[in-house]
Amino acid sequence: MDVAQSLSQAIEHHRAGRLGEAAALYRAVLAAQPNHAEALHMLGAATLQAGDAHAALPLVRRAVGIDQRDPRIRMTLGNVMLRLDDKDEALHWYRFATALALDFAPAHNGVGQVLRDMGRLDEARAALELALRCDPRLAEAHFNLATVLEAQGDYAGAVRHYRVALELVPDLPAAALNLGIALVRAGDAEAALAPLERACALLPGSIEALSALGGVYMQLGRHADAVACHRAALKLAPRAPHLHFNLASALAAQGLVEAALVAYRDALALDPGFAAAADAARELCERLGRPEEAERFRRAVSPRAPARG
Repeated sequence: MDVAQSLSQAIEHHRAGRLGEAAALYRAVLAAQPNHAEALHMLGAATLQAGDAHAALPLVRRAVGIDQRDPRIRMTLGNVMLRLDDKDEALHWYRFATALALDFAPAHNGVGQVLRDMGRLDEARAALELALRCDPRLAEAHFNLATVLEAQGDYAGAVRHYRVALELVPDLPAAALNLGIALVRAGDAEAALAPLERACALLPGSIEALSALGGVYMQLGRHADAVACHRAALKLAPRAPHLHFNLASALAAQGLVEAALVAYRDALALDPGFAAAADAARELCERLGRPEEAERFRRAVSPRAPARG
């Protein structure tokens, strides 16, 4: 067989997302040349993309042992170890890759991602800023840097980098969702509306996106839209007490007090210690002039029970 041609065809399939066809050709190359480092590496990468990090590990390790100089293989091994939740080992291999290629932006991004996940935010920020100096158009590094800045309380910086990530990759769901949440935290609910609506379109089954959008609708006085969002979230997780609480708050704001009280009761049925739900229901009953019902809600939970949001 023509190894070079088969490998080229495999990589074309791989880039197009045809992982099965790519893997078959990588295996054909390895049948002819069992120690072909690039075929081992790329088969490992395809296997990882298919969701099997355990099967990818020996393939990529073999490739590392054969090719001592290729930083891409070290980075892929870092990706495998990160998927296996071995952060220390992932960090080692990402740093190894950057030592072999000082301007290898994806590996610097990997370093920053792992350091962020370890809670080492200042180091993560430095690594991600270095990644972006190497490649200012690396959307993943903009996204990861935004998450670090948001964790550090720099919402303006986070918003800036989430927006750049979305400019580079417009259909990046996590960036749209996180941008909307960062804008809410920065106090700009109106600006958060568009990215959160986009996030819900890209992530139709996301409870987090629906809840965040519902919260923004509440802030903007669009109570009926908030109710619709919270009902949609509840369909996805009907036994989540906080979602019943969110729905109750939106119904109360819309003036649908009886429906709101039902939703508060549902939250308390699922979590009898949900103090915030009991307090909100009690206050609503007091405003309605229903003292006996308010007293029942007051007694529903222990005074020491922690409130939940």
